[in-house]
Amino acid sequence: MSDDTPRDYQATDTEETANPKEAPLARIERVTQENNIVEEIDADTLSKLAMQVQEDYETDKDSMGAWSKASQRGIDLAKLIKTDKTYPFANASNIKYPLITSAALHYNARTYPAIVPAGSPIAAKVNGSDDDGRKAARGERVSEYASHQLKNEIANWEEDMDRLTFIGPIVGTMFKKIWFDPALDENRSKLCKVDTVVVNNQITSLSQAPAITEELTLYQHEIVTRIRAGVWADELDKLALPIDDRSKPVEFIEQHMRYDLDDDGYSEPYIVTMHKDTRTIMRVVANFTPDDVQITEDGKTILTIKPSMYFVDYHFLPSFDGGFFGSGLGMLLGDISEAVNSTMNMLMDSGHFQAMPSGFIGAKDMRMKSGTTRFSPGEWKQVPARGDDIRKSMVELSMPQPSTVLFQMLGLMIDMGKEISSSNDISSEKATQLTATTTMALIDQGMQVFNASYKRIYRSLKKEFALLFKLNERFLSSEKYTAFFDEVDQQGQPVQYDAAEEFGMKGMDLTPVADPKAVTDMQRMSRAQFLLELAQGGLIDQAAAVKRVLEAGHIEDIEELMPQADPQAQQMQQQMQEMQMLDASLSIKLKAADIDLKLSNAIKNIAQAEGEEDGRQMQEYITGLQAMKQEIENHQQMKQQQETPPNE
Repeated sequence: MSDDTPRDYQATDTEETANPKEAPLARIERVTQENNIVEEIDADTLSKLAMQVQEDYETDKDSMGAWSKASQRGIDLAKLIKTDKTYPFANASNIKYPLITSAALHYNARTYPAIVPAGSPIAAKVNGSDDDGRKAARGERVSEYASHQLKNEIANWEEDMDRLTFIGPIVGTMFKKIWFDPALDENRSKLCKVDTVVVNNQITSLSQAPAITEELTLYQHEIVTRIRAGVWADELDKLALPIDDRSKPVEFIEQHMRYDLDDDGYSEPYIVTMHKDTRTIMRVVANFTPDDVQITEDGKTILTIKPSMYFVDYHFLPSFDGGFFGSGLGMLLGDISEAVNSTMNMLMDSGHFQAMPSGFIGAKDMRMKSGTTRFSPGEWKQVPARGDDIRKSMVELSMPQPSTVLFQMLGLMIDMGKEISSSNDISSEKATQLTATTTMALIDQGMQVFNASYKRIYRSLKKEFALLFKLNERFLSSEKYTAFFDEVDQQGQPVQYDAAEEFGMKGMDLTPVADPKAVTDMQRMSRAQFLLELAQGGLIDQAAAVKRVLEAGHIEDIEELMPQADPQAQQMQQQMQEMQMLDASLSIKLKAADIDLKLSNAIKNIAQAEGEEDGRQMQEYITGLQAMKQEIENHQQMKQQQETPPNE
């Protein structure tokens, strides 16, 4: 066999002893451990693989053509791009009203601070029983470390969330990629540029996509780094890179797809990186782990392989036609924005004509030097004609004044756009005329339009955090994770943690810390104040309510502000409680002794009673005293049972 024969080559009967076919489990174990298997694939298979990658890429690109066009139009309107304008005349008014830009700014200002709070952006929620608190402690550790990664180790994560909440509402759909970079040996995250992630618009979710393609733009030094790190094949000479212009970026496509490389009739998930112009495949790597594979009991046939996911989709609004790519402000406000721009420019041009009148000059009766005649204030020019002749020779064009109807339409369209984008704010003058409750109700009503959009962001955030946990479970070293906490046990020995076990998702759930129902600071403070009122009424814990109020106000170092327990005061309070219990017990005993004395006297009196009626009354009196004594004894027994520990 030649050197380019693949390792999973099925030998003939004569070759079977020398080179038996690789078993599915053995091949899975080997392939998932390699960074690049392109060298074991023969040239013919690589050519077919490149052809399928290109066909899937072009098909998916065509399916999202309408969305791409609409998103680019929205971006151009938001950027207030101006083009040369010659209609209705050269240098006509060319004002761009920032309707979409303003809506995106309002959305970003409300959403970004809520998604990326000042503290930890991620929390781990424990499911099931946790009597010893071990699950809760583990949840606190992994959420603390993951929050540290997002804010300190993963470059540009917070900046990407800022751009996501600004650009995402305009285009409708954006993607974030979370992956482990073997060349840098670290987890990475990035916000993909608009229109650089290509998927078929007919899918309903990314997990159903037959292919996910990312358009990569790399510089030559980045390509060399990947080759020297052993991540890419050394095919640099086939790329025909420009030697004289090393700063020019090179275009690649990285496709998450399925292909049957071992000829077993089942297409396995792979990630294929290909040079866009020459179709040179630089890398083929398995897009699954051994845990993602289901095999028959005899270990000879693969049932299914679940591909790993590296992308998270963020949607502003769902698509109106049921497609995958969502709708954004560019689509919702595009026509209104262009109508506002046209109407405003028409009013400006009309005012321009009114301010600078023009007309005709008859050349037969009066002759003047051709060209533009300019006047300075207070200046008079001589002409070879009398005044009456000048007036008769000039005819001014009659230009209509700016239309009041157009002006009213302009205001109506702007208000309509603000209503759609929920960027109508309550003016300070109007707010002073309303009660605080009414003002809050109006704010909440204005936020209802985009509350569902906030929930979509939180849903995608949860997916992103889950991907980060999976990467930590697979690639994070236990030494690095243990060193982050630097904890010691009672014997002074370092506490060791298994990163794979800690970040396993069994028995744990992930939640973004902020509340999607309370996006603004005013909403958070209002809800915290409501809890404080309940606490003052004794219905909930007051210390916990005060803590919620401080958190809503973004107060730092809350634990230092909370009142600390005084041991001496606690001891005095306990002694006071014991004294009160002793007094109550002594009072009960004295009351019981008094009843015994009264019973004794009553028995003597009944013995001395002469009349039948007197004896009956004394007997009723004794019965009442005995009932009171029995009640006291029952009360003492119940109290002793409550004070006695269960193990005694």
